[in-house]
Amino acid sequence: MTFNVTTSEYAYNDVENGMFNGVSLHDTTNSAVKSNKAIGFQLNGIRIGDSSDNNTVATNRAENNVMAGLAAMNNSTGNTIQGNHMDGNAPDCFDDTTGTKTAMTANFWINDFGFTENKPGLCKHATP
Repeated sequence: MTFNVTTSEYAYNDVENGMFNGVSLHDTTNSAVKSNKAIGFQLNGIRIGDSSDNNTVATNRAENNVMAGLAAMNNSTGNTIQGNHMDGNAPDCFDDTTGTKTAMTANFWINDFGFTENKPGLCKHATP
């Protein structure tokens, strides 16, 4: 979990079976979350929240989390979410922001793979 961080990197971690989120950003900007694996959490696998803006979240895996595999929460904008793989989450891809980016969100979702999503267009292979 990161709070009030600017220009940092959280990479190459495997986290499993926790009570909260696997990886969680809070008021984090211009940072990278890449190549992590989050499996079996009671909340989200990876969560971008609380005004976390302009981050790159790429090439992560999120599997079998109770909530979203990857969740971009309201008030988090300008994030690039790219090449992540999600499976077995509820849903795999979730974004509750509003804007002019991918699927009318405030974030860029590029080549992310998952089977379920809360807005059409976030993940490849998802069914509407």
